[in-house]
Amino acid sequence: MPAWLRVVFFTALGLAGLSLFVLAATSSDSKLFERWFPVLLIINQAIAAALFVVVSAMAFRLVQNVRNCVFGAKMTARLALTVAGMVLIPCALIYFVSSVFISRSIDSWFDVRVEKALDSGVTITRGILTEQQQQIVRDKPQLPSRGRERRPPQCTEGDIQPGEPAQQRDGHRVEPQ
Repeated sequence: MPAWLRVVFFTALGLAGLSLFVLAATSSDSKLFERWFPVLLIINQAIAAALFVVVSAMAFRLVQNVRNCVFGAKMTARLALTVAGMVLIPCALIYFVSSVFISRSIDSWFDVRVEKALDSGVTITRGILTEQQQQIVRDKPQLPSRGRERRPPQCTEGDIQPGEPAQQRDGHRVEPQ
């Protein structure tokens, strides 16, 4: 492996570790995470691009070695394809199974439970309102007709001076304002 390729590889690996550490540190504090998320996103994209360049360069070099009939190139290609298959197939399988599981479980959480909870809330609220209406109808006092209704006496500003004690007028206690 050329020296420049090693430098790029280990630099990308170091930045990936640093990025993972910063991501773990900021994920517990949402304000800090919100502030650093764009920076982390750009760093992760740069790391992914650098690793893609490294893998592409190594794959291109391996193809050239196979075409030039370099000793051991075919065995290196088989080994690389075997390792890639051993890594990519389980990762892809886990990714697809987990994405299907998450999408189905989230759908079931929000479809069934929330709908039942909302229906129960509406039913309880209707019952409470109906009971309150019945209680008001039962307990409401018999009000006199509008025209014969007796109103409590009203005070005018001249009736009571500030600082005077409360007085009795027409059987009602009058408080100063």
